[in-house]
Amino acid sequence: SSDLLQERALEAAPQDPEVLSFHSRFCQIVGRMAEATRHARLAYELNPLDVRVAAQYVSALCASGEPDVSGELWEHLLARWPRSELVAFYAGFWTASRRDWARFDVVRAHLGDARPPFWSEAVEPLARLRGEDPDYWADQVARARESLARSGAVHLQTIISIHAAGLAESAFDLAEATAFNQIWDPDGPSPVDGVNSGVIF
Repeated sequence: SSDLLQERALEAAPQDPEVLSFHSRFCQIVGRMAEATRHARLAYELNPLDVRVAAQYVSALCASGEPDVSGELWEHLLARWPRSELVAFYAGFWTASRRDWARFDVVRAHLGDARPPFWSEAVEPLARLRGEDPDYWADQVARARESLARSGAVHLQTIISIHAAGLAESAFDLAEATAFNQIWDPDGPSPVDGVNSGVIF
C-alpha cells in the first residue's frame, strides 16, 4: 500500500528532507495532520531553501490550524520565490480559506495577471467568502447535487470549497454519496487539483 511504501522510505532515509516532505503531504491528504506537521517541520529545518519543502511546511501549518504563523511564512516564501506557482497557489488558497483577506490581497496583487494553474477553479471561488454571499454557496451546493444526480460524482475540489465556506454538513453529505472511481483513472485529471482532500476530515 502507499502507506507502507511511505514508511519504508522513511526508514531508509529518516533525515532526507524530500522524503519527509512527501510523507508529510501524504499524511495531510489522508487527514493525519499532527504527523503531517511534524514531518514537514523537520524537513524545513533540514532544508529551508527547497521551495517544495517550504511550501509543504506552511501548507501543513495552515491545515493544522496555525494561521498566524503560516500567514507570516507565506509572505516570506513569496518574497524568496516570487515566481513560484506552487507558493502562489497555496498562499492564495490558504489565505482565502482562513479569511485572511489582507494577506490574500497581497498575494493577488503580487501575482497580477499571472495566476497559477487551478487558481480560477480553487482559489477565486473561495474569495466569495469575503462577501459572505449565501446565494452563491447555495447555488454551488445545488450544482454539486445536480452533478451527483447526473453522473454519480462530484469533483473533490467542489466539496472542499463548499466545506471551506462553512457548509460542513453539505460537504460531508456530498462526500459520502459521490463515487470516486475517477480518481483511479490514470488518464484522468488530478482528483483534487493539487489541493489536499483530507483536510476536511
